[in-house]
Amino acid sequence: MVYLHPDNEVNNRGTLTDNVFTDNVASQGIIRITSGNYSIHYNLLENPSSVYELYAAYDGEDIINATYNWWGSAVEAYADERIFDKADAFNAAEVVYIPMLSGKVFTCLAVNNCSNHGECVRPDRCRCDDGWQGAECNKVSCKQVSDCYGNGNCVGPNVCECTGGWTGETCADATCYNVNNCSGRGYCLQPDACSCFPSYDGTDCSKCEELYWGQDCEPCPPCVNGYCDKTSGGCTCSSVNWAGKLCNECNITFYGPYCLPIPTVLLVAPSTGPDIGGTVVNVIGHNFENSSDGQYICRFGNIDVIGQWVSHEQVRCVSPKQVGEVAVNVGKPEGEFTNERVTFKYHPTCPSSACGRNETPPHGICLFGQCSCILPWEGESCQDIVIAPLFKEVNLTSAREGKRYQAQMDIKKGTRPVTWQLLNGPSGMSLDPRSGLLIWLRTVAQKEPYDVRMRVENAIGSDIYNFKLNIPLSYNGTVTSVSVNGILPQPSEVYIYGYVDLFEEEWDNKRGTVLVHIW
Repeated sequence: MVYLHPDNEVNNRGTLTDNVFTDNVASQGIIRITSGNYSIHYNLLENPSSVYELYAAYDGEDIINATYNWWGSAVEAYADERIFDKADAFNAAEVVYIPMLSGKVFTCLAVNNCSNHGECVRPDRCRCDDGWQGAECNKVSCKQVSDCYGNGNCVGPNVCECTGGWTGETCADATCYNVNNCSGRGYCLQPDACSCFPSYDGTDCSKCEELYWGQDCEPCPPCVNGYCDKTSGGCTCSSVNWAGKLCNECNITFYGPYCLPIPTVLLVAPSTGPDIGGTVVNVIGHNFENSSDGQYICRFGNIDVIGQWVSHEQVRCVSPKQVGEVAVNVGKPEGEFTNERVTFKYHPTCPSSACGRNETPPHGICLFGQCSCILPWEGESCQDIVIAPLFKEVNLTSAREGKRYQAQMDIKKGTRPVTWQLLNGPSGMSLDPRSGLLIWLRTVAQKEPYDVRMRVENAIGSDIYNFKLNIPLSYNGTVTSVSVNGILPQPSEVYIYGYVDLFEEEWDNKRGTVLVHIW
């Protein structure tokens, strides 16, 4: 059964021709068509066991052209019965089948009976056998071998004669004889044109591709700062600055991320010396450029000293006075310094038992050949203990008004030296911080005693002392009257009358009159 159905209803034209359908059985039709755009010609249909030869399962305005076919009989009425169309159902398309073939046997006398290389499929119409073509099937054809792919001539039925550079039954195989058949390392895609396998290169694929080396073109190592040696397979570094298998390491005397000739300290000799300094230290390294006067600066921790350039690999220095373990770096005057972690270690020059270092807790440490004591210890060997000061009480707790007051502060216990400080006292009073002398040059009387507060301290502790200083009044003034009353409208003279009582012993409690004249 043949089912003619459009793939694209807009453009679905087609032709069914030169076919033979015999002794087939179909429930509807041997040819079932759903489009009016098909033409059906020169087919032999003789299938009496089938309900129809042609079944138009198509409802449309188009007319199906089915002329020049054999329907099993030359009688038109019989042919009409073998076709299902609009005459049988109103929703079926119309089929035109007249004129029709008068018989199922044709002659091809006009085309030399197909030259015995084909089949007569309708009057004077041949269907050529494979390898033949033309109206009389008298010309050779190479369609079965893709017409030699255009790379040769058809010299017999499906027989190609290949042109230069091509071979094979269909002339589809290129030859690469002039390029050593691609050296067995590629495909011959065009005559003498190779497509090399991965890792191979060259017109005959005899060379290695970039980044491959050796007879077998093995992968090169990933050279970082160089290129692959095609002979050895190793990395050849781009400059003397680089080293290592991949040229990713600095060569000797080169440093930093870009492997430059940066001044670098490698070691110091000797690496230890006394804390009092004076040790001649040789700084060993690379890339020490000579200065105009040969001077270099040696930096021990944060202390700079003058050094001397010896060579590109050596600078000579003298260690300064210092303690502990410090980094040593060098640089030209007013230039940049190296920045390495090479260290010089200072050792104390005191005896191991000096300064009470072995005591628990230790009394002190040795610095530059001398003891530096840890409080509360002091002395040359840190064997003397420091005692916090304690105030000695003062007896001078009263004074006469308008007179000089002076008192010497002292401690009754504690280690000197001490420092004195006045924390609180009347205005004008002072305390000498070194001697502890308390002075008030001219006292001022008041009814209540003054509060005096002081501190004494040393390196280990302090003490606070408070006492009250009494400065009694030596007189008393009394007002008896005023020459005016109320609010004055303008500036005027005012007289205030009264008297003063004196309390000092030499005054004998005498009274005197006082007149105050105010403008």
